[in-house]
Amino acid sequence: MPSVKLLYLAGIGESIQTGRNLGITTLDSPERLGLTLVLGGAEVKLLEMVSAFGAFAADGVLRPYTPILKVENSRGQVLEERQEIALPVLDTQVARTLNALLFDNNARIPIFNPQSSLYFSNRQVAAKTGTTQDYRDAWVIGYTPSLVAGVWAGNNDNTAMEKRVAGFIIAPLWNEFMKIALASAPQESFKKPNETASADLKPILKGEWRGGESYVVDKISGKLATIYTPSETKEERVIPNVHSILYWVDKNNPLGPKPEKPEDDPQFTLWETSVRKWAESQNIKEMGVAGAPKEYDSVHKPEFAPRVSVTGIQKEIEYDPTQKITFTVQGVGNFPVKKADVFINGVYFGTTQKIPFIFSFVPNDISHIKKENEIRVIVYDSVVNKGEYIFILKVRQ
Repeated sequence: MPSVKLLYLAGIGESIQTGRNLGITTLDSPERLGLTLVLGGAEVKLLEMVSAFGAFAADGVLRPYTPILKVENSRGQVLEERQEIALPVLDTQVARTLNALLFDNNARIPIFNPQSSLYFSNRQVAAKTGTTQDYRDAWVIGYTPSLVAGVWAGNNDNTAMEKRVAGFIIAPLWNEFMKIALASAPQESFKKPNETASADLKPILKGEWRGGESYVVDKISGKLATIYTPSETKEERVIPNVHSILYWVDKNNPLGPKPEKPEDDPQFTLWETSVRKWAESQNIKEMGVAGAPKEYDSVHKPEFAPRVSVTGIQKEIEYDPTQKITFTVQGVGNFPVKKADVFINGVYFGTTQKIPFIFSFVPNDISHIKKENEIRVIVYDSVVNKGEYIFILKVRQ
């Protein structure tokens, strides 16, 4: 059901075009394809699917497959040679998000065991299985950032196989191939998607089912966050108001405002009825915007920032690069001071939570030391208000 709903929201025509962009050539009769497309309602070729998954591995760039890399004559002259083609077909963040989903072994555990044939303990390998109706076909396609491999199992007369999903029928074969193919390959990791890219999305688009309206509070005061509230103490909360996604999202403009008349969507009543029935059965009470706090964070204000001072440093002299330098950081504020961080030329040096805050180092032990060095000290109080102090430390060169 989630897959079918996702295809409906994305649009059948748009999804078919995405498939074509990825090199799938068999989606040539869109008029006969419906929402079953996402469940295997169209024929595809293993080779084209493996190539498409290669675009996921390559940050959304498709490099079309070719059976022949080069043709030479008997004298070693090159007659034909493959030309490198790189086609951006997916947004980079979309590709990275897919990769993060497909190599997450914890997400597979409800269906496969933790040590299944899709799991590699020593490297990141993404994988997707597929099993057709009556167990006639079993697929596995998996990849690292630089290697993609797909396998198929089935009977040539299209009769059913043993009633087991692809992860158990064909995944062991795929696993053995990947182990051998990767044995001498360097370690690689998938690039992580940019988490901040989704920060401004509606709650429902971030997987929040309880409602579509949110507010951010300061966890310490329980009041609405302000521009002075530290990110460490911010928490997004949702006003309970349970509806189907079509109540909150216009599928033709998903990032825009919620639909004024969601009932105009032909699927709305079908989706909404069951969701509302479930919410009522769970006795989930709707709060409305009146349930959100009215007051603003009162513990994080500029005037509450700890006042910072440093002793033990002589700012006018040049220190010997072999000399041990020690200084003490002090902080005073409305709340007890708990921690101090030090950065040298913008690079993190160390942290201490032991009062008094004492730091020591020998300039020669620091690779990025210079003649004049910016020392930045940050002091944090018990509610994460912070104060800064910057001074220049001179070192003889």
